[in-house]
Amino acid sequence: MNLKERWGVLTEVKTAPVPKLTPELMIKINAVYEKLSSRKGFPTNYCGPAMQELRRLGFQGIRGFFQVGRSGDLDLLLDHSHDWAEDAGGKIIDLTAAQYNREKSLGAVIPSGVLIIDKENPLYERYIILERLPTRPLFPTPKDVFSKWKVVLLGG
Repeated sequence: MNLKERWGVLTEVKTAPVPKLTPELMIKINAVYEKLSSRKGFPTNYCGPAMQELRRLGFQGIRGFFQVGRSGDLDLLLDHSHDWAEDAGGKIIDLTAAQYNREKSLGAVIPSGVLIIDKENPLYERYIILERLPTRPLFPTPKDVFSKWKVVLLGG
């Protein structure tokens, strides 16, 4: 018996499914926002920590870019690196998008707070995905681990 056959549950990383937004999860997301928004300088440069907190709730972490507009004469796209999360239905969950309100080329005001952005929202097109981070691992339970072991009684 090789190591994988014997300890297969420990050698393969299983991941949890990404959840859809629910009222219960929205309460947790709002709690994350309240915690982070009390920090100095929030929301600027807090997209990474916000995304990691949302990953802890099971959401898909995303690294990419947020398009803030175009430069004047050159008509070049202007974007900034940005992190956010998505639910199982592809809705964007962004706690820090309001940091881009300082950009004159944005042409709109992004509201502060928890933003849930679906495909019908015009902001959706501004999010450019570079990398989808792995979802959280599912660690084996004691039952998974110990079911592979045989009990040997020692002594008398």
